[in-house]
Amino acid sequence: MRRTKALSDEVYAYAVGRLEEVGRNSSAFFKLQAVIAVKTHNVKEVAEIYGVSRPTIMAWIRNVAASMENRLPVPGKRGRKPLFNDAVRAEIRALVQENPALTGLQLQQIIREKHGIDAHRSVIYRLLKELNFSYITPRPRHYKADAAQQEAFKKNSWRHQP
Repeated sequence: MRRTKALSDEVYAYAVGRLEEVGRNSSAFFKLQAVIAVKTHNVKEVAEIYGVSRPTIMAWIRNVAASMENRLPVPGKRGRKPLFNDAVRAEIRALVQENPALTGLQLQQIIREKHGIDAHRSVIYRLLKELNFSYITPRPRHYKADAAQQEAFKKNSWRHQP
């Protein structure tokens, strides 16, 4: 391994440990990977690989060292909080398993009455998909269709003749 003055062993160890905490989808993950790469490559090479300037890499190293001293917490997840918590999801799963013929509108009304959550029908269908349920509808039947005539037609059809 190459020794660089910019990255001490303590900062390197902290960056490796912090990498596991932050998660792969954060911008900190990208920066921590670059800081860790400085341990085996020089700063100029790492800057070229990551498409940033050398001073930027140095600033990232200083920031990691500063956060190591201050023990800054990992920021919480960004974005909107989920509409349905785990308990509501479990209850909806049980409802649908008991009565698979529930429509989105009926499920929407049940959720509104029991939990006070006003969710659009598209949100309900998205939740059902997340819970691994599918929306299956039977083939449409005409209201004037006569089942007896249809069966007679099938029996007398040329396709069914031996």
